[in-house]
Amino acid sequence: QMEVTISKREADIMHNRYVLSLRCIHSMQDILNQLKSDSGEEDRVGISDLMTRLMSGDTLSTDELMSLQRN
Repeated sequence: QMEVTISKREADIMHNRYVLSLRCIHSMQDILNQLKSDSGEEDRVGISDLMTRLMSGDTLSTDELMSLQRN
């Protein structure tokens, strides 16, 4: 029974990592779609900088996330 409990915990951890990975992929796709949109060059540079920060593991402020969403 102990082995089953350990296996379930490991499966939960792996599932949580999978869900987090999917969220990251969707966020990156949204950012890339924004880069491809018809926004101005300044907006593209800002979005690119934010994407670089996200990819390096930095966290973004609420204002930065809102600016991504607006663009």
